[in-house]
Amino acid sequence: MFAFREIFLSHAADYDELAVFLTKMNLTYNKYGVDYCIGAYHSDTDELLGTASLSGHVIHNVAVNPAYQKQGLTTALLSAIMSYGASKHIFYFQLFTKPQNISLFCNAGFRLVEQVSPYVALLEFGQQTPESWCRRVIRENNLSSTDSYAAIVMNCNPYTLGHKYLIERATENEQNVLIFVVEENRSMLPFADRYRLMLEDLQNRPQIKLCPSGPYIISQGTFPSYFLKSSDKLLAQTLLDASLFAHKIAPLLHISARYIGTEPQDIVTKTYNQTLQHILEKSHIEVKEIPRVEYNGAPISASAVRMHWKNQNWAILEKLVPASTLSYLQKNTYAAVLAKYEERTHWHDNANSSFGI
Repeated sequence: MFAFREIFLSHAADYDELAVFLTKMNLTYNKYGVDYCIGAYHSDTDELLGTASLSGHVIHNVAVNPAYQKQGLTTALLSAIMSYGASKHIFYFQLFTKPQNISLFCNAGFRLVEQVSPYVALLEFGQQTPESWCRRVIRENNLSSTDSYAAIVMNCNPYTLGHKYLIERATENEQNVLIFVVEENRSMLPFADRYRLMLEDLQNRPQIKLCPSGPYIISQGTFPSYFLKSSDKLLAQTLLDASLFAHKIAPLLHISARYIGTEPQDIVTKTYNQTLQHILEKSHIEVKEIPRVEYNGAPISASAVRMHWKNQNWAILEKLVPASTLSYLQKNTYAAVLAKYEERTHWHDNANSSFGI
């Protein structure tokens, strides 16, 4: 009764059919960053009855025509998506859904990680868990089970003197600082380059541990805005990120404080800071907001650095970035890095970072 085949998003007819179908399911679709999309079709009429997509290890836009639900289509779509993932050596998957759908996906073998009612729930499939990931962070960084840690989450696209200032304020006040570098490769500078630039500048600082953020510190590239109302997207995203950090990450890693920079202008980062303060402090995690360092009356930001890099304003960049970043920007042209970013993500949009961090 059902036939399964790949939906080629580069084919206009396929994409249009998919977009119309998902609109009827009250979902929106963005093809950029999607690695694989599958459709379930009626064997006789060739009508599209269900679909699912995969971006990296994140499954999204799982939808089935209501008239054909409870016939195993959802489980079949998930199985097909995960089989494709396995062919690409992906064996761990995350899935975002509405809280009312949790039992549906748990019946298909997924586990609940965190939920923020009434907005969103994060589920996962595979051997990795928040507990196993935190144990690996402890092991790889030789963290003490008796010490407490302060945490900073940074994207560093690229690493600036603003980021360095926040780190220095944290190390002045704390004996141990964990810096999580957002690992998702949706920023203009690839993760490996962002991580290396920080490592070069912060080496020989034993109180600092530099860690990839892993799959549990949520970034914008994987978040399920496709099934949320526009008015709910930012609140849901920040609530899920903060709740997951407060309830899973911080207790396991003995994190007692989180450092953030002030944000007087950008509404996304400002909302994120407010949510962190609300959620983390309820879990007895202190949020320490540090005033942003400025240059010429404006906060030093990664977006300003990218603008000056594009225009080759080297004299200004010397005032905005550490030596390791300046050397990188001089050796790599803005156009070349942007082209690789677009090729890597299939995304032809600006390269703004998540939450402005």
